[in-house]
Amino acid sequence: MPSAKPQGHWPDKTSRIEFRATEDNRSSFLLAQGLLAAQRVLADREQFVLDVAGQQEWERINRRSA
Repeated sequence: MPSAKPQGHWPDKTSRIEFRATEDNRSSFLLAQGLLAAQRVLADREQFVLDVAGQQEWERINRRSA
């Protein structure tokens, strides 16, 4: 007979996956996820509004060679 555990209950310890990360791994992961989230937000935008200084910075960045 299967056990009736309430929905959202954590699984038994034997079925958990343990994951440990070093400080470097956490930092890299957070940076990568932040970058990915920003790329997703920016990819959906159709219009960007910049002040004069922002527009000049945008133009400076885009003039650089790839």
